[in-house]
Formats: sequence, C-alpha cells, structure tokens
Amino acid sequence: FLSSKSASNTNFYRHKSSLTQKIKFLSIGLKDEFEQNKFSLTPAAKDSLLSTSYRFWEWQAFAQNADTTKNRYGLNYKQRTDYAIKRNASSPVLHKSAFAESYGGFFEWLQNPSSQFKVNAAYRRLQIVDSTLTFQKPDNSLVARLEYNLRAWRGFIYSNTYYEIGSGLEIKKEFSYIQVPAGQGVYTWIDYNKNGVKELNEFEVARYADQATFIKVYTPTNDYIKTYSNQFSQTLMLKPAAIWSEKKGIRKFLSTFANQASYRVERKSTETDFKKAYNPFLNQTTATTLAALTSSFRNTFFINQMNPVFSMDLNYQDVRSKTLLINGFDQLENIYKQAQLRWNIIQQLSINMDYKDGRKSSSSQFFTMRDYSIKYYEAEPKLNYQPNTAFRTSFSFKYTDRKNNTFNNMDSLNSIRGGETAFLEDYGIEIKYNVLDKGSLNLKVNYVKIKFNGIENSSIGFEMLDGLKTGKNMIWGISYQRTLSNNLQLSLMYDGRKSPSNKAIHTGGAQIRAYF
Repeated sequence: FLSSKSASNTNFYRHKSSLTQKIKFLSIGLKDEFEQNKFSLTPAAKDSLLSTSYRFWEWQAFAQNADTTKNRYGLNYKQRTDYAIKRNASSPVLHKSAFAESYGGFFEWLQNPSSQFKVNAAYRRLQIVDSTLTFQKPDNSLVARLEYNLRAWRGFIYSNTYYEIGSGLEIKKEFSYIQVPAGQGVYTWIDYNKNGVKELNEFEVARYADQATFIKVYTPTNDYIKTYSNQFSQTLMLKPAAIWSEKKGIRKFLSTFANQASYRVERKSTETDFKKAYNPFLNQTTATTLAALTSSFRNTFFINQMNPVFSMDLNYQDVRSKTLLINGFDQLENIYKQAQLRWNIIQQLSINMDYKDGRKSSSSQFFTMRDYSIKYYEAEPKLNYQPNTAFRTSFSFKYTDRKNNTFNNMDSLNSIRGGETAFLEDYGIEIKYNVLDKGSLNLKVNYVKIKFNGIENSSIGFEMLDGLKTGKNMIWGISYQRTLSNNLQLSLMYDGRKSPSNKAIHTGGAQIRAYF
C-alpha cells in the first residue's frame, strides 16, 4: 500500500496470494492478484479521480501433479475483471469495463533428458461490459504451443521444434518518426524533394551514428481485424565430430564437416479455413487475407570448423517480411549465398576471404518510389598480421556490384527509375593495440570509391551507395578503452567521414561504465 501527496496525489494498493494443498499425487490451489491505482489532484480522491486511474482483479483455480514426479501436467481456470474511470453526474468512479475468463491445460514429458516434449493450450473469452471505457473489442481467442527437444547419439544430432497457434484481434497500425539526440536513433531523414517537410517515404535506416536521429513509433488505430496466427521454428544440427573425432578413415574425414539449419516463420491472416490459417509451410496466401508475415531460413555448412589452420563456412539465408499498415502492405526480402574462408598461413599471418551474392528487394503499396529489387555480389579478402598478443593490423579490399532490376514509370522526382548500377571499391586498414589489464586502442581507415549511374538523392540511391556519394569517400574512426580500476571502465570514441561536395562530419562520444 502506498499513499503519496505531491502535484498529483496517488493511492496505490496491490496484493498477490496463493494457496496450495497436496492430495496424494495432485496439488490443487487458488491464486489471485489485485491491483488498484488511483490518481487525483486533491486529497479527496473520490471527487477528483483522473482518467489514468484503474483497477483489476485476477484469480485462478488449478490442479496439477506434485513436483516430485518427473513429468508434469495440469488444468486451470482463470477470471479477470478490469475497471476504468467513468464520469457520472456526481463524481468520477471506477466502473467495470471488461471481463475475461480462460480455460487452460499443459503436459510436459521430461523424464528423458535427451528427448523432452511440452504442450499447453488456453482458450479465452473477453466480454466488454462498457464499450465507452475501453478500445478493446469482444473476442474469443485460442493459444496452443508445442515444443520438442531432441539430443541423440552424444550430440551428433540436436533438434529443437517449436509450434504455436493462436487467434485474436489484430489492430491496424500507422507509424510516425520522432526525432531523438544524434546517435540514439535508428533512422535518418533525407529531404528527397527539397520541400522541407518530413514525409514518411523520406526516412531510411541510418548507416552511421551521426545520421541516427529518428526512431519509428507505431500508433494503434481504432480498426481491428480478426486474425489467426501460427509460429513455427525448427533448428537441426548435425555434428559428426561428436562421435567420430577419434576415429580413422572415412569416419574421421566425415567428422570434419557439420551442418546447422534453422527455419522460423510467423504468420497472421484472416483466413477462416483452419487448414490454411494454421499451416506454417503455406507459400501462397492472398493479399486480402494476409495481415503479417515474417520468415527466415538459414543453413550453414561447416568445413574444418574447429581446425586452427584452415576452415570454411558456406551459408544460405532467406529472410522475408510483410506488414499490414493503415496505408497498405510493406514487404522486404533479402536472399543470399555466402562463402567464408579462414587460413592461418603461419602463426603471425592469416587470410580471410568472404564472398556473397544475392538479391535484396522492397515493395510498398503506398510508397512506390521505395520499390527496388537489387541483385548484388560482394568479394572481400583480408590479410591479418599479428606478431604478438598486443598488436594486430589488417588490410582489406571489398568490391561490391549492385544492380536494381525494378523499373517504375515515374517517381515524385519526375525521373524514370530502374536499371541503376553501383560499383563500390573499399580499401581499408585497421590497427588494434591491447595492453593486458590496461586497455585497448583501435584505429580504422577506409577509402571508398563509388561509381553510380542513378539519382543519389533518392531512396534507391541511399540503399545502393550505403549512405555515401558517388566518387571518392573517406571513413575513419578511433576508439580507446581504458580500465581505470577493477570495476570502472572508460571508453572514448571518434568517427568521421568525408564525401564529395560535402563537408567532413565528425562524431565523438565518451562513456564510463561501472561494474558492481
């Protein structure tokens, strides 16, 4: 219980309680939680309650097996009542706004540590008692989750499977951008049409700290749609070295390889056919029924993963997302193949090679000038020289080729868009110096030469040029980290860049971190 008096007076009370009784192999019990928070401008709270005041009470009854058994199972029933401020003729009072009840159960098979299975489900009914007090809508919703973990043959096979279905109301959202101090945001604003107005299609993900001056804020609307959702996640790891690392012949050779695959999808739709609504592998979904979609697939094939001299990783990744906003759909895709090679020639000298090719695309129903489909490939060799544990220097070269294959008739800049190409050559040097138990110094300089045949001051130009300009660009940075005592650390950072026809931009920062 808390009572405070200041510019606004508060009266807060909360309690939680539980009562459990064991009867043979079962535990039965009751739980409840109550919270009330009243805000007022005068001590006489009942005469001046503010609209932020609220109250809720939630209780549940349950029956489950005792904790002494290896497997777990149980059932529960829950009720929740919410109250909000309602102004009547005499004075504002807390009035019942919504009532919900749910039925649930769970089962967990845990007796085998190498093979564990868990499942739980809950069904919830929400009733709106007073529609003037809440934006919520009456709803019947279902949530069910299944999880299975497998570890076989001493770790040769590891698998994790997760599947969840649900239903409920999905609120349509609109978004805006809010300015924050430099370096604390995620997005940057570029006035493409030079009208001085911050339009929604003029914000891009910042590439450098000084550009990160805006955050995206989603605002709920009063529009709700009934959605059915499913989530599925599968991870599979095959590691022959777990059982064959000490063998000889073909089994020893196979132990140098490993493979890890992961797939995750989350889909929300208004599809009323449950076979389609709860199918995580459904590729074709009509635009009229899809509310949101996020999927990712990644596979990595390891060669000599633990070898200290030579190793290679082969990656394939497919990431997609589709979001329903008040203005329509926004869709993003990034699909690529990648090869990474590490070769320690001698103890002091090593080479890293990185090659990637793929396609990145964006499409929007409302902001068509942001549509693009960029096919790209990148190659980056890096030479590392480390004569001792304190000093290390790296020389790198990265070549990038990008081409936009999306053609639009005319954008807001009155230019035909499509067919843009960009060629980037990035020469870099990095020096690291570490002193044990004292600190470290990191210096990095990059010279980036760019050729581009499109419009720089455009969304596609920002994406293809990585926020830089056509011609010769310089990027540099220095960071210094110093341990002042056993629990105190000082960090100093400075970054700069210079692009053609632009003044040099300098960004600095300092941070002190204390460990307790």
